[in-house]
Amino acid sequence: MNVRAGVRPAAAGGEREHVAGIHWWIIVAAFLLTAVYFHSKVDPGTRFAFKQGDLNYGPSWFQVEQFGPFTPAELFTFAFAYLGLVRRLAHRRYNISTRALYFTVTIAAVVMMGTLVGLSSNTQSPIGDWRSLVVGALFAFGLWSTVLTSQEGVFRFAALFVAVVSWYGLDQLFAYARGGGEIAFYGRTPDSNHATLEYMVAAVGISLAFLRTRRLRLLWCTGILVGTIVVVLGFRRYAWVEIGVVFAMFALFAARRDKRYLVGSLGVVLATALAIAFSWSSLQWSERLASLNPFASKYDNALAATNASHLDDINDGWDQVQAHPITGLGVGITYVGQRTARWKGDAGMVHNGPIELWIKFGVLGVLLYLLAYFVVIRDIWRRRFGSRYSDLMAWGAGSFIIANFLITVSIYAWPFAVWEKSVLVFMLVAAMYPSSWREPEKGLPMSIRKQRIAEQQAAERAPEAVPA
Repeated sequence: MNVRAGVRPAAAGGEREHVAGIHWWIIVAAFLLTAVYFHSKVDPGTRFAFKQGDLNYGPSWFQVEQFGPFTPAELFTFAFAYLGLVRRLAHRRYNISTRALYFTVTIAAVVMMGTLVGLSSNTQSPIGDWRSLVVGALFAFGLWSTVLTSQEGVFRFAALFVAVVSWYGLDQLFAYARGGGEIAFYGRTPDSNHATLEYMVAAVGISLAFLRTRRLRLLWCTGILVGTIVVVLGFRRYAWVEIGVVFAMFALFAARRDKRYLVGSLGVVLATALAIAFSWSSLQWSERLASLNPFASKYDNALAATNASHLDDINDGWDQVQAHPITGLGVGITYVGQRTARWKGDAGMVHNGPIELWIKFGVLGVLLYLLAYFVVIRDIWRRRFGSRYSDLMAWGAGSFIIANFLITVSIYAWPFAVWEKSVLVFMLVAAMYPSSWREPEKGLPMSIRKQRIAEQQAAERAPEAVPA
């Protein structure tokens, strides 16, 4: 039987035995559905009934402490991490990867630093928003302990993530066509739903990367088209920059090695063109494009009203860094900015990730933050042409992480202030480093498979040996 190159690759021997049971996938799917559909500050009963001047955000499902000092999302994450720990003990998986240990120690050091300084500053909230950081880390631990125990598990997680996000994107597009949905809210996605668009960008990056496989190609194409259209119509400049960086990374650094990347990138261009063409007459595209100028003010363009305020709170944050250069102010602290006092009385967030971390966790926090991203980005670059599913995840999800990092160090807040963003970043990092990521024999044997196919084809083409 002839074997064609590029067919669905078989897993290495015994790998499928380590794929998690269906009950674990149901738990992860439920959490993903909850994250993208019932996200913070939006009442699911009135999601499509927003009206100008009549805001109804309803209960904040994952930011209101409905169970004592904990939110529902936190309790779910604690339970998931505990079940993951039990599974590890039951399967005698006592070891922990060096990457997981590195990130755990880093997070612990940063949190302790910020908490101690906050307590010494008599802050009213010694926890601050680092609890979202811990929730994301615990969710990653649960993934490492349950569904991300093999390369096949990474593939299934990628498919699950893209499927859930694409379903939500289609839901939003149909609602948008009827005049509702988040992306039709004042012509742009609400501030409270920033995480929605970031999940979309991540799904586009993962879909682009997994086009290298011959499995579930329709799903990956759907993820590219739907995610791109939702981001374009979302009218948020940071998301446009992110998806532009993702597209550029694949087009510039990967398409020359694999033409499927080029096809996927062209899909991004097609989706963008379609979204703009169908909404050109109803949306302020020229004004929105002009608002990308960071120096434009609300007097020049009404859609650029936040530009000056972002720069003002960055300058106010830098004032606090200069006043407390070593320890910062600690977590949970607020301050009155000289420039922003007129529009917000106190501040705990700065539209610049390193400055915000410097204020919360001191110089140690910002250095560890930059070091962690350096390690991850270096691994992403080294694995961009890898042969395992985790390598594809590293390049796909990593393109989003790099894009998010670029805007974070410029005019965007750090990604761990909201639990959905924290969970997103940590789950992607966890998928990049499954338990088998350093063991090529246990990973997807793309190179081995191709070698065997070539050898078999060569044997089929070789003339039969003539007996002497």
